Amino acid sequence: MADGSARIIGVVSIKGGVGKTTVTANLGYSLAEEFKKRVLVIDANLGVPNLGFHLDKPFPDITLFDVLKDAVPITEAVFVHDSGLHLVLTPLSEQKADLSELKHRLKNVLREYDFILIDSSPTLGPDLASIMETSDELLLITSPDYPTMSASFKAVEMASRLKARIRGVVVNRFKGKRFELALENISETLGLDILAVIPEDDRVAEALSQKSPVVFYSPNSKAALEFKKLAGSLVGAQPRSSFWGRFLTRLGLGRRASKEKQLKKRVQELEGQLKQIKGE
Repeated sequence: MADGSARIIGVVSIKGGVGKTTVTANLGYSLAEEFKKRVLVIDANLGVPNLGFHLDKPFPDITLFDVLKDAVPITEAVFVHDSGLHLVLTPLSEQKADLSELKHRLKNVLREYDFILIDSSPTLGPDLASIMETSDELLLITSPDYPTMSASFKAVEMASRLKARIRGVVVNRFKGKRFELALENISETLGLDILAVIPEDDRVAEALSQKSPVVFYSPNSKAALEFKKLAGSLVGAQPRSSFWGRFLTRLGLGRRASKEKQLKKRVQELEGQLKQIKGE
């Protein structure tokens, strides 16, 4: 990574259902919205791409396949989402492409962004290896169970062979139950620091049903707050908190609604009730 160039971060996990794409989308939005960074998110899961479904663009007009085949420059494949995120998406397709070309294709946009996040293939193989070699650093997404830990260890071994740097681990879908693996054991087994622990949160599924990142759909939800902290750890800053977010958290109302405007309405109702009481 040269001075003034984007940090390329590969988001990896070699087991389905861990939430790799969810982390990628919410981390990207948090970096862009919360910390005002220029962010490009690329769906490089060529086999089973999902990022477009998370962000309501499952069938992009110009795709990563076009870029890798040198049909268009990457700048023409960038789609600007309503959230402000810049995206290069991949459709469900039987097309084939060589991801080893990605590093070369990115050269034209390295100075246009602060961060480039790459959502990777969830399987060991050449595609994942290409993402590891393209990235300046990796985030390893795991969950607190034995099957996922076993798969995560294989990802660590692969990164070691390729001399790819793993910045740390994100433990996703954490329930805090006694039957889950302890966070200390996860860190010790993988030999990596835990950067964030994202709790299991129904708001994430609700947001997905609305084709939106949870940090946009429900910014004060438990998961959203942790995604923002993860973004903060990458930029060395703390997430901002709006006046309403701070006020409502103190009232204990933040957990009962999915959007701040709903909470604002509730506070306004309470203020009206207080005025009525005083009038009596």
